[in-house]
Amino acid sequence: RIEGVPAGATVTIRTRHPKLTNPESGKTMDYGEREQSVSPGEERYTGFSFDATYEIAEGDWSFQIVYRGQVIGEQKFKVIVPIN
Repeated sequence: RIEGVPAGATVTIRTRHPKLTNPESGKTMDYGEREQSVSPGEERYTGFSFDATYEIAEGDWSFQIVYRGQVIGEQKFKVIVPIN
């Protein structure tokens, strides 16, 4: 639930993760961001779909909500890749 922002505010949804390297482009990144318009009290959901095998990275991950350069919400979690 988003609190502490004015109606129609733009926040950044940031996903932090271990370094991922796209084998086709060679591009490496350790976070992704997207902007979203929100209002106080709204519920928002985010996730990561692991569409490509190189995206399955074990380690510490987090979802952050950033407003005016400040992290106003964060959920940390660990991804564990089981050995088959």
